[in-house]
Amino acid sequence: IPYFLVIIPDRRVVYNDSLPFKDNISVSRHYQIVDFLKKNSSLEIIDVTDALIKAKDKYPLFFKTDSHWTNYGAFIAYSEIMKHLKKYQQVQPLEEESFDISLEKYEIWIGDFGLNYPGNPGNPEVGVEFTIKDKSFKNNKLNSIIVYGDSFLNFSRTVCMQCMLDEFPELKPIIPLLF
Repeated sequence: IPYFLVIIPDRRVVYNDSLPFKDNISVSRHYQIVDFLKKNSSLEIIDVTDALIKAKDKYPLFFKTDSHWTNYGAFIAYSEIMKHLKKYQQVQPLEEESFDISLEKYEIWIGDFGLNYPGNPGNPEVGVEFTIKDKSFKNNKLNSIIVYGDSFLNFSRTVCMQCMLDEFPELKPIIPLLF
């Protein structure tokens, strides 16, 4: 089976030109490791950095006070990954035009940088909300799944398992193996 290594840049790499200082160390380290892996690895390297940098002015890609992506940041990475998967399997990824996309304001949000971000305590955070336009849309039965994992994976695992069981009850014997 094809195996990919997806490179996810730190928010400082994507928004380096917006920082109050130039973080050349993070940027150069990021590109050093990407170049090294592309030259020395037998895996296909998918680097979503350029796609994220290109999309950064449309909607926020990361929360201001958090190192995690907004839904839009995750969607841009998904789109870039799907471009590569098309080479191996016939897939029909959802396009940005499939959604109504809007800013979403959270009145209370303290991300993992929240306490270190001056002026944030008590201030709202902005995310990005996706609502599918075609209400009749229904996924075909899945034969592959992409899962992004992070520090919330233990919580997400339970939620994902239940969603998969609800959607595909006939797969009950193997769904726990996926998670």
